[in-house]
Formats: sequence, C-alpha cells, structure tokens
Amino acid sequence: MDENYNPNAMNNQNATVNNPPQPPIPKAVPQQPYQQQPYQQTPYQQPYQQAVPQQPYQQQPPYQQVPQQQFGGAPVQTQVKKKSNGAVIGIIAAVLIIAIVGALFLAGSKPEKKFYGEWSSNQDLTEKFKESFGENAKYLGDDFKYEFTVDFVFNEDNTYKAEINKDSYDKMMSDYKVALKKATIASTRNQYPAFSSYSDEEITALLEASLGKKLDEYIDDSLADYTYEKTAQETNISGNFKVEDNKLFLSNGTDKQIDPNVYAVFEEKSDTEIVITDYLSNGETNDKVFALPSTLIKK
Repeated sequence: MDENYNPNAMNNQNATVNNPPQPPIPKAVPQQPYQQQPYQQTPYQQPYQQAVPQQPYQQQPPYQQVPQQQFGGAPVQTQVKKKSNGAVIGIIAAVLIIAIVGALFLAGSKPEKKFYGEWSSNQDLTEKFKESFGENAKYLGDDFKYEFTVDFVFNEDNTYKAEINKDSYDKMMSDYKVALKKATIASTRNQYPAFSSYSDEEITALLEASLGKKLDEYIDDSLADYTYEKTAQETNISGNFKVEDNKLFLSNGTDKQIDPNVYAVFEEKSDTEIVITDYLSNGETNDKVFALPSTLIKK
C-alpha cells in the first residue's frame, strides 16, 4: 500500500475546497541589519529584498508547504492513484469478462448440448409385433400399426429420462383391440370352412356363445395386464447420459455409471432432428431398446 495513502483523504479534500489553505506568513523582517545601516546608505528596497528573499519563496511555493495529507495528497499523486485504481479495476473487469465468455464457450462446445431439452420419438414396432404373431399376423390387416411415442428429456446436468407417452399408448392399445377382434373373426372363418360364408356378426355370435361372454370383453380381459401404468413402470427409464462424437451413452439409472460398450449411434440432421441409426451392445446391434432407425424430434 502507498505509504502516503490516507483513508480520510476525501474528507480532507472537501475541507480544503471549502477552506483554501492560506499562504504562509513571511518571517519578520530582521531588525538588526536595518538598525545598523543608516537609512541614507541603505535604500528602502534593499532591506525588504533581503528580508524576504525571492528565490527561497519561489522554491517553496505556499501550496508545497501545505501538508499533503490535508489536501488529500499531492494533486499529481492523487491523479496517479486514481489512474492506478482505474487500471486495476479495468484489468479485473477484463479478466472476469474473459472468464465468463470462456465458460460460455466451453458450455457451448459440450457435445451433450445438442441433446438438451425435450424430444419425442415415434416407435414403430409393427414388424416386430407381427413376427411374434407368426402366421396369424396376416389376419391383422395391411393397415395395422403397432406404434407409440416416447418422450425424452435431456437435462443440462447430463441426466435424462424416457417415458412412454400415455395418450399414444392408450390409442395404440385401443387400435390393437379393434385389430385383434378382426383377426379373431378372420382366423375362425379361415380355420373352419363351414363358416366361410358367415358374416362377421354371425361368427362373433358363435364365438361369444362358446366363450360365455362378449368378444370385446374377452379381449379386454386378455389384455388386462397391459395397462399404461404397469407398462410404464416396467419400461420408463432414467439415468445419466454422455455424448462422444456420434455416440450417445445412456445408463440405466442415475446411480449407475456409463457403460462404454453400450451406446446408440446417431446422426444429427438439424438442431431439431436426430436419428438413431443403431444401438450397439458389446459390438452387436440390440434392436430391443430403440426401433431402428428411430427419429427424435425436438419439441
């Protein structure tokens, strides 16, 4: 710290402005030289010049004799101090700005940033579902669809969650029940030639007589365990995620670490569209996690 620094400098400076320092009073004119020399031999001007030397007065101006502390420090030093403080503050501000910009740049460069936000993905499992039906899949009809939407949320703390959209699931199950009823009627007509000329209503009546309940009720009971709540409990997931190059790593649980051998391969089409082209587990494709290809659309 400057040894001339005075914490009360501003107060002292204000006091100086209101009460300007007075020039120092000149010392008394020496009497002895004046008495010893006759007035005629010593012009009046000479003793005065000797009593008040001009050169010392010029070397010590009145304001230089004013204590620096009373004036807030010498004016030149005060200005230097202010400039010094201003320079230090400017440097600190510049460092802070650089740090902030650098942090934003680093955040902006995070590969995970492209995923931040809410996304939805249509999962079309029609072909896979038909495979499980075997030969009876032909009775489902050409317009049959088994698909639903999954909602994704990727957070800035690199956690995520994936949930089946309830509205899309309920619609899928409603459509499936309609398709399953048609498939049951068509399968019955095909397996029993005697019923080949029967209408859908007539075959439905025969089936209901055999089952002892309405065909719709029978189908509902058969699918009673496939409620949204139960399905969501078994399939909705959350965890941590990481992105490296074109690989998306997902952990099954926020308390679980990322498995470097399990990841989705993606292609970024735009800021609002990402396509999952493959899902690898230990080098082998696993199509039970995502419908492949699977497109994520940003909401």
